[in-house]
Amino acid sequence: MFKFHEIKKLHVELSSACNAACPVCPRNVQGGYDTPNIQVSTFTYDNFVKIFDSVFIQNLKQILFVGRYGDPAYCKDFVNILSYIYKHNKKVISVMHTNGGIRSPDWWAELSKFQNLTVVFSIDGLENTNHIYRRNVNWDKLINNVTSFISSGGNAIWEFLVFDHNQHQIDTAKDISSKLGFNEFKLKRPYGFNTIVNNIDAINVIDKKGIFDYAIFPADGIKNLPFESKNFKHIGHDFTKQQYMSRQRNVAAASIVDEKFDNIEIDCHAVKQKEIYVDALYNVHPCCWLAYSGQSNILPDAAEVKYNEWIKKEIGIDKINALSYSLRDILESSYFNKLKQTWSLSHKDGRFPTCTTMCGKSTNLRQQLIVEQHD
Repeated sequence: MFKFHEIKKLHVELSSACNAACPVCPRNVQGGYDTPNIQVSTFTYDNFVKIFDSVFIQNLKQILFVGRYGDPAYCKDFVNILSYIYKHNKKVISVMHTNGGIRSPDWWAELSKFQNLTVVFSIDGLENTNHIYRRNVNWDKLINNVTSFISSGGNAIWEFLVFDHNQHQIDTAKDISSKLGFNEFKLKRPYGFNTIVNNIDAINVIDKKGIFDYAIFPADGIKNLPFESKNFKHIGHDFTKQQYMSRQRNVAAASIVDEKFDNIEIDCHAVKQKEIYVDALYNVHPCCWLAYSGQSNILPDAAEVKYNEWIKKEIGIDKINALSYSLRDILESSYFNKLKQTWSLSHKDGRFPTCTTMCGKSTNLRQQLIVEQHD
């Protein structure tokens, strides 16, 4: 499925640490306490160079710095890593996603010198609403960092998740983005309300003790079509660590058998893009959506357990680590070809729900998260 010399797009999680506590992020539980047993790790310059040699870097067209669990700004070697990349490939396009709430304005100004780098700042509202989803992000620090990066010549995009509580601020936010000098203002559907896997009408948010704090509701007309929840009354609930650990024991014993995942053709985005994902623990995956197998101690649902069990049985989790095995050896092993075989409509164990949800030809939630804008 993949050859070392064919990879054109690298997606890398530089750190699994983060200052924020977004309620849908798997590194915390519903915006409250940290997920028990999560492994926090950050790329070092030496390990980046060891894994991605100059030959590999030279072949790339794009690098995405987007974490499934963390923010790339937590990587203290980020500037040196970018210098290494552009030393060997001056044309590669790099994109960083961040909440913008960490590091100093001077650090962001230094980052702006890389003209082929675009920073996507995830800002979901204004001063009185951004923190509702981007919990723990300080607005003044965020704006100071944004201003420093852009005024120093950096290329920036404002990405706005649309919720019920911030939808009335879209036009104002767009005007502010223009005044600050953002190159683009993008709207996006939040992941977490409606998918082929679940139908929920609201995102519960808890505090650090697990006590229900508030709920976040979807915006009008910006739900994750075509998976619409039925109309029903939302009920908030507590979710303590004890309750979480009890549920995890049940999840670990669960298995997913559902024919709705097994009758949909797969059109893999990673294959089309010639893209791979490497997490902050240095594990290699076909995409960020399947990268939960790297954090195998915190899997939140049975669908993820199913894929993780497959990895352990068919490949070996240790065999996908790029510090233990070379990137070339991992990519040209049987790993990805075995995964591709699971997409067959006749595969005896059925599909992985993640593949169907994100890359199914008729259920492509990844594409549906984008909101078209019309002036």
